Amino acid sequence: MFDISFTELMIIGIVALVVIGPERLPKVARTLGHLLGRAQRYVNDVKTDIKREMDAGDLNDVKNQFTEAASSVKASIEDASRTIEDPMKAARDAVENAGKSLQSSLVDFDGYEPDAAAKEAQNKALADNTSPANNANGNSGASGQAQTPQAQDSANALHNAPESTSAPEDAKRAAAAPAASSNSNTGTTP
Repeated sequence: MFDISFTELMIIGIVALVVIGPERLPKVARTLGHLLGRAQRYVNDVKTDIKREMDAGDLNDVKNQFTEAASSVKASIEDASRTIEDPMKAARDAVENAGKSLQSSLVDFDGYEPDAAAKEAQNKALADNTSPANNANGNSGASGQAQTPQAQDSANALHNAPESTSAPEDAKRAAAAPAASSNSNTGTTP
C-alpha cells in the first residue's frame, strides 16, 4: 500500500522496540493494527460509495434509455393498432349498413309468399278446365258421360304440372290433352 519493503519494516520494528520497550510493544502493535484496519475499512467504504454512485448514475442512464425505448415501442404499437382499428371499424360499419339495408328489403317482401302464388295459379288452371266451354266439348261429367281413369289421370297431370316458361313444352301439353280426351271418348285404350 505504501510501498514499504520487508527491510524497512524490520528497521521500524527495531526502533519501536527500543523506543516503546518490550512490555508495551504488543499493546501498541495491537492498537496500530486496529487503527490500520479501521482506516482500510473507511477507505473501502468510501470507494464502495463512490462506485455505487457512479453505477447509480450509469443505471439511471440505462434506466432512462430503457424507459425511452419502452415508450417508443408503446407508441408504435398504438399507431399500429390505430391503423388496424380504423379499417376494421369502417368494414364493420359497412357490414352493419349492408345488414340494415337487407333487413329493410326483406321487410318489403314479407307479404310475398311463393307457395301461395303457385297455389293460386293451380286453382285458376282448375277453374279454367272446368269452365262451360270445356263442358260443351264433353270433357266434363256434367254432360252425362263419365270420364275414364286414363282421361282423369291426364287431366290431373295437366293441373298438377308445374308452370313452364317455354312455349314448346306448353304446346306438347296442349297436344297431349286432346289426344287423351279423344281416347276416352272412343273407348279405346292406348
